[in-house]
Amino acid sequence: MESHGITGCIQVTAETYEILKDKYTFQKRGAIQVKGKGYMVTC
Repeated sequence: MESHGITGCIQVTAETYEILKDKYTFQKRGAIQVKGKGYMVTC
């Protein structure tokens, strides 16, 4: 996931987003292909 990130931002999986969504503001990025995992929705 590091290679698909945006400089100065932290990218998290949908599962992590669900845990932290009430504590932080997120911007949805959509699905990206992650090596060894396939497509994953990231925020």
